Amino acid sequence: MQKNKTTVSRQKAAAQKSGGKMPAKIAARTAYAIGFALFYGFFSFTYGDVLVRAEQESFFSFDASLMKYVLDQACGYLYWAGRFVLLACKNAWTGALLLAAVFTLTAWLIDRTLRLPAKQCGAGFVVPATVVGWMLWRGTNIYYKSEPSLIVLVPLGLLLLAALAAAVSRLLKGRFAFPKDASAKPFGAAVPVLCVAVLIACAHILTLPSGQNGNRL
Repeated sequence: MQKNKTTVSRQKAAAQKSGGKMPAKIAARTAYAIGFALFYGFFSFTYGDVLVRAEQESFFSFDASLMKYVLDQACGYLYWAGRFVLLACKNAWTGALLLAAVFTLTAWLIDRTLRLPAKQCGAGFVVPATVVGWMLWRGTNIYYKSEPSLIVLVPLGLLLLAALAAAVSRLLKGRFAFPKDASAKPFGAAVPVLCVAVLIACAHILTLPSGQNGNRL
């Protein structure tokens, strides 16, 4: 009985000493989970109509003869592949899932490249949020009178660049890992919260997805 009381006392003391901190990996994963959920919600409810409309404006076929007008362009085969990926946006939920996953993975790779401590993980969402801001600014021009697959190709291109940067960082500095038994508070989770709040505000200011800002260049 006395032994159990001693164990409980030690656990309480450890909790008080940690100040509510959690293991570093859990803190980092919490920030990415929150970021993914928020971006998924944004692309589902705020930007979902734009994703669906972009897919509707995009014709795709595996028959190269039918896609000749696309393939004859300078980046024709890239656009062809992009239009295939854009099929995920037939439904706003699946399109949102794709983009939220791409941007979350991008944020994670950026954080790994910068070798940020666990409490700062999530800061990488600033870069994807900037790309989404550009998408909002483009308005309907992101698919109207331009290549509609850019709505997925740009995020995928950013992901590729982040992956290359992370690979170079690992090659030059070695594998990154949090210190053993390290603990932290997920302060970085505030970054995607702030980013998505700003994006929602911008979406309403730009009257998306109604398309009233379709004249933007």
